[in-house]
Amino acid sequence: MTFASTKGSTSADGRDCWHEVEAESIEISDSTCYTCPPHSRAQLIPSDMSKQKANQSCKLKQSEPKAPDTLGSKGETPVSTISDLCSTIFAVNFDNKQRALLGCIADKRYRHHMYHVRSIADDLKSHSQSLEDLIATSSTFPQPPLQCKYIFSRRDRLILAVNLACSVLQFHGNWLRKYWRARDIMFMKGIFDPSDHPYVVCDIAGEPSMDNQHSSPLIRSEVLFPLGLILVELSLCRNLESLRTPEDADPLETVANLKTAARYLPVVEMESGLRYGQVVKWCLFGADAVDSSLEDEIMQETVFENVVARLVENLWDFSGPQLRQVKLTG
Repeated sequence: MTFASTKGSTSADGRDCWHEVEAESIEISDSTCYTCPPHSRAQLIPSDMSKQKANQSCKLKQSEPKAPDTLGSKGETPVSTISDLCSTIFAVNFDNKQRALLGCIADKRYRHHMYHVRSIADDLKSHSQSLEDLIATSSTFPQPPLQCKYIFSRRDRLILAVNLACSVLQFHGNWLRKYWRARDIMFMKGIFDPSDHPYVVCDIAGEPSMDNQHSSPLIRSEVLFPLGLILVELSLCRNLESLRTPEDADPLETVANLKTAARYLPVVEMESGLRYGQVVKWCLFGADAVDSSLEDEIMQETVFENVVARLVENLWDFSGPQLRQVKLTG
């Protein structure tokens, strides 16, 4: 995960400094045989799924020692508990040559040790672009003259759809704000495939967002509604704003987006398949059983079966047997 602060920057002009932080999670519950969260970064799942490593999941066995509930062990200095990660980062001076332990964030089942990896003095905004920009400036077919446009292929868009669906399960309620949009999903410029390695920017102190708007009874699930909109945009490789007509107008932007997306559902099914279209419909209209929280395991399973699994199957149908051999992990 990457944070911005005004302290710790080595640049002479005092620009905001970005910090890369990694989390290592250890199970602390009394039960055994649970799957530990992998050594992870708060970025979206890489679309190059062949690079997933076997050590991304580890299981505790009865014979393995469990981590104690205390924050210190074996006579070591106890790890301090982090109450506010941003404030902790702001208060520490870092040595970029060493990976530094910031402290610990604990929940009922896991203790997450947070490590500072490096500081980045450059302004990331000048080196990145949003999914909204990528869709607006890319082409879906290599027809000349390209004018250096990125070819956003259907396969890449289907892979990104799977990644974003998995990310809802991981980051809803924290890194993904309530009404996240394509402009919140970022990519690095200047690489061969900008759709690789998407990441999220959470601007806590930025401008007021759509999150402050009143909701509408037309929005059946605030958890999956933003995903449904982006799935439409990925299918058509068009931003909803560019497809809007006067009949879509509404005081609430969320409702206006819903009207636009609903009009294009038949086109989505033609472009990306019936299974993909079913996922979009479920996110926009049929997921009223999914409340504002995904912490319930039954709710997570429901979302996985109705969204993630169907998108993966749709991707497999499109890509053929070669991709079927790739094990998807999230």
